[in-house]
Amino acid sequence: LLADLGQLSHQDVDLFLDPWLRAHCSSRRGSTSPWCTGAGFDQLLLAGTQQWAQLGGALYRNLQPSSPLSPARPDIGGPLAVSVIGTHSGLSMAVAEAFSAALRDGGRNASIAYFGHWAWCQNVGNCGEQLAELFRGYQLDWAESDMAMNMAKYKELVASLGELFGHSEPRALFVSDMFLCTRPFLFCWLVRKLWPPGQTQVPMLHYYSGPVLFDTPPAEMPDVLSAFRATVLESPLDLVVSSSALQSAWMLGMAGVAVPHVRPHTTQLRGLYSPPVERPNQLLALVLRSTWINSWAGEAFRSVIDKLLQSSSLEGRLDVGWLLSGKFLQYEEIAQFHAAVFLPEQPDKLTFWEQYEMSMPLWLPAAGFWTRIHALGEYRYSVFAHRWKAELLEGKDAMAACGIPAPLFFTGISQDELETDSPLSPAIWFHLTDYVIFPHVQLFRSSVELIEQLLGADLAAISKEMARFN
Repeated sequence: LLADLGQLSHQDVDLFLDPWLRAHCSSRRGSTSPWCTGAGFDQLLLAGTQQWAQLGGALYRNLQPSSPLSPARPDIGGPLAVSVIGTHSGLSMAVAEAFSAALRDGGRNASIAYFGHWAWCQNVGNCGEQLAELFRGYQLDWAESDMAMNMAKYKELVASLGELFGHSEPRALFVSDMFLCTRPFLFCWLVRKLWPPGQTQVPMLHYYSGPVLFDTPPAEMPDVLSAFRATVLESPLDLVVSSSALQSAWMLGMAGVAVPHVRPHTTQLRGLYSPPVERPNQLLALVLRSTWINSWAGEAFRSVIDKLLQSSSLEGRLDVGWLLSGKFLQYEEIAQFHAAVFLPEQPDKLTFWEQYEMSMPLWLPAAGFWTRIHALGEYRYSVFAHRWKAELLEGKDAMAACGIPAPLFFTGISQDELETDSPLSPAIWFHLTDYVIFPHVQLFRSSVELIEQLLGADLAAISKEMARFN
């Protein structure tokens, strides 16, 4: 709402981000800061956008996976027994499907079993499974608990996991040909570390989205981060892949390792969406589910959209649906809309990659808007939160060598310390996300701009170019 008021005033002012920037500069009086020049947020954003976009593009291009000179063709045999270990069932399912498809291309099938994934265990059919219960006991209310309690839970997890593995349980895990592990690294590392000495170590493909040190107690962070670096550089049984250029940037800045990235592919969604042949009399836009649209700020945004459509007599030309909590649509139903709008509270939401895979015209908030969403709505639970910050000397050197101009985490520990960070920092982070790197995503700065862009868009041209990029 404050952003809209600033836009409608026809002044170069942001009524939320400019006060935040001034508070930041006041708190740093006497020290040098590239953001404290007297210019406003929008001016500084305009001045830095090209450099930050080039940085994001360079990370995206230069950290692509390398193809082998002569692709290996596995011997035709029985299904490869793959155990998928992790906590995010949607991510794990997408990765397992992509891995299975790659095996099929090579003439072999996979037998997939899931371990962990307690929060949405019904998605993978492993509710009550032993690792799921152990991970649940450790992760439940982790963010709300104090560090002493989390450290005690960590020691309990290590003891319980070691005891379980000592009895060769879960049985299905011990007959695996390979592991596919999908976050957090802490759990994947513990599986490797606590594997019984008498058992053969199993090859592991790691695929990560989110903080490298997610749910790691502070006292353990140096050892876990060193173990991550060693896993990438030294282990012949481990291959680490990230989900995005931003994810690889975290790994580079924290551990000084260059990890290739591959987005979560959901190729089964391709072809579901078909753009209208002619401009529809009434454009149907769907605002996809996110935590933010159910917040008080999201409700205010929804109210502004409704009021703008009513006051401008545009209800007949644009119908905006909202996928709120408790409402579910199949992918085929989503594809019946003409366009999608997504207001992600985090930088690595699977919903984005799914919609892009459909080549469905997609609108996201621009850098300033996303900065407001992320700083207000997700500060405590942010993937950029101070609680996940740690770095090895090699990571610090890599950040400087690659010209990454800001820390990739908040400095403040709580939202009361928001002024210790510049609003330009999350704006830089935004330019390292696929939201900006992927071409033909439509970015809007305000509700007014969103409505204008939806009504004026060439949906067929946008969809065609998204499909070409896919």
